Amino acid sequence: MERPPSEAPMPFRWLSIPPAWLFGGLVALKNLLYDKGVLPVHRLDRPVISVGNLAMGGTGKTPVTSELVGRLEQGGLKVAVLSRGYGRRDPKATHRVDPDGDWTLYGDEPTMLARRHRSCWVCVGPSRREAAQAASSFEPDIFVVDDGFQHRQLHRDLDLVLLNATGPLPALFPLAHYREGWRGLARADAAILTRASQSGSPQTWMTQIRARYPKLPVHDLDFQPGELVPLEKGPHRPLSDLAGKRIAAYTGIAKPQLFFRQLEDLGAEIVVKYALKDHEPLTNHHRDRFLESCRQADAMWILTTEKDAVKLDPKRGFGVSLFFLTQIVSWGDKRTLDSLLKPFVD
Repeated sequence: MERPPSEAPMPFRWLSIPPAWLFGGLVALKNLLYDKGVLPVHRLDRPVISVGNLAMGGTGKTPVTSELVGRLEQGGLKVAVLSRGYGRRDPKATHRVDPDGDWTLYGDEPTMLARRHRSCWVCVGPSRREAAQAASSFEPDIFVVDDGFQHRQLHRDLDLVLLNATGPLPALFPLAHYREGWRGLARADAAILTRASQSGSPQTWMTQIRARYPKLPVHDLDFQPGELVPLEKGPHRPLSDLAGKRIAAYTGIAKPQLFFRQLEDLGAEIVVKYALKDHEPLTNHHRDRFLESCRQADAMWILTTEKDAVKLDPKRGFGVSLFFLTQIVSWGDKRTLDSLLKPFVD
């Protein structure tokens, strides 16, 4: 059986066990201090929904957060999204995200959310509590916390934990890229298996979860391609236009191979693949190397992700059409989202 790529290679697994125990002990101590009330948990004056995970990225939290925001707004609620804004220029500053502003002030994912949901307030701060204070003048009806499961300073009324069904089962870092093991699910209100249809063993996940937490609701979803959006103003293109196209693709996400595979499944011929680190921008050095590869390979289009696109200046051309691919959340059971949000929307 092929070893999942995020799991520690076999020669290093024995060496990884002691630091994993230490890491797990520190996580358990922090959670115990919150459970016993030694560390304070602050309650906001409006309901709080948290979207988080056990792993270190790569489960699709931001698309799911966006899906929740859209549904809550359809229900007539004013929504504020709270985030720390990973990778921003000054992590100690607190801001309301300007969707047309400088993404380096806010982080790429908060900027993406603000552009998708312009009537929503997206706020970033050194803590979710401080981000909530920045949203107070908006007087939201509900808060949604992006990547909030391990950040327990705020009381939450619904804790959703995402699990990547294509990855390894939970094992603490550095054995695998998990911030918490199975024990963390004891705090969850629902577990959501992402990329369920791409997993070779979704039933294994279901069995493992239900063996430990038989009363925990478990749902599943997939991420489907939406449409091709030009970086510069212009008409959106249907996915069918990718069939047979020679394209160059680049991205700075946790699992770039999933993006490349999605493009290939749509019929594109990827002649250049360029993978950056998660959240890494396309610097001038990267850009020059990438564009030279595009010229040599005679690429017709450049494709990237929506998260990467917020870091690009549309006024600075690439010499070839550049599109980003949107993602749509597809629930295994269409009633899932309504059932999760019913207490807040009704």
